Parts: sequence; structure tokens; C-alpha cells
Amino acid sequence: MTQEPGPVAGNQPPVPPPPSSLDLPPLPQPVAPQPPTPTPTPGYAPPPAPATPSYGQSQYSPYSTPSYGQAYHPAAYPASTTDNRPMPPLGANAPDVAQNKGLAVLSYLGILVLIPILVGKQSGFTRFHANQGLVLFIAGVIVGVLRVIFSSWLATALLSLLSLGLLVLAIIGIINVVNGRRDQLPLIGKIKIL
Repeated sequence: MTQEPGPVAGNQPPVPPPPSSLDLPPLPQPVAPQPPTPTPTPGYAPPPAPATPSYGQSQYSPYSTPSYGQAYHPAAYPASTTDNRPMPPLGANAPDVAQNKGLAVLSYLGILVLIPILVGKQSGFTRFHANQGLVLFIAGVIVGVLRVIFSSWLATALLSLLSLGLLVLAIIGIINVVNGRRDQLPLIGKIKIL
């Protein structure tokens, strides 16, 4: 019979495991002081607490444009049509837009931009499109001058592509006028001259 080395299980006290960094006692938690309760003043009632907006609602203004997941305030947006037709763009049927569409189309036809600038001073719709047409006209004049100055085939090709881009922007502007919209043109829409 062989005897196993070491102490017998019932005769020796159990040896505790070596301490590790995970066996530290928990730190005491500080107690936050409670604010004092105000005593009510006779005859004075504090204003009611503002209603906290529920999830997805704007907390600033019911008329701000809602972002993804936010509800909208019905007074800020036009009601839908009853027969499910698409809504016209805002302001497309306004008297200003209806009366000045022809004048605003002239804004995108080169030197004819001077007519809406001189005649359509009262119309915000015409002034908006006249500004964009004037920027396009000035850009076209600059491209024409550069084409005369630089007569190499590479410069002519690049300036021709730029002229084609200006023509596309003018067509987009005319489409916006016909649809009664005040959409800014890409790249040049933020330039304000008028």
C-alpha cells in the first residue's frame, strides 16, 4: 500500500488562496446631498413644470423642420390633398410666382438677364432667379474671355466643358422657374450679387 504525500484532508486547516487585485473590498459610495425643500409662500404658486417632449418630438419649436424620427406640427406643413395628388411646391401658385414666371425665365438666357433685373424689382421670385442668372452670365463672360486668352487645344477643351456645365445649370434654372420653385443651383446657388 502506498501513501500519498501531503497532509490528510481533515487534519489541517484550509489554506486561503493568495490575495489578488480583484479581491479588494468595495469603496464606500458618497451620498449626494439632497436639495432643501422650498417652503411655499402664501399667495404664490410656482409656474408649472414644462412638459417634457416625448421621444421623437422637437423640444424647441413646433415649427422647426423635423429631423429623422421627429413628429411634425401639422400647422407648419400644408395639408395633403384628399385625392392623393402630389402637392405642388410651396408658393408655386402664389400670385408673385404665377405673374413673373416668364420674366424669371429670361434670367437664364444670357444678356437678357438685364430685363428681370430692371423690371422685376418688386418680385422676390424674379429677383432670386435674376441673381442666379446674373451669376451664370458673369461666369459665361469669364469663360469666353479665358477662351480668347488661352488658345491651346487643352484650354479650349476644358473651357468648352465648363461652358457645357454652365448651359446645364441654365437649363436646371429654367426648369425650376417653370415649376415655380426657388431651388439654388449647384455650385453657384449660394453666390449673392443682387
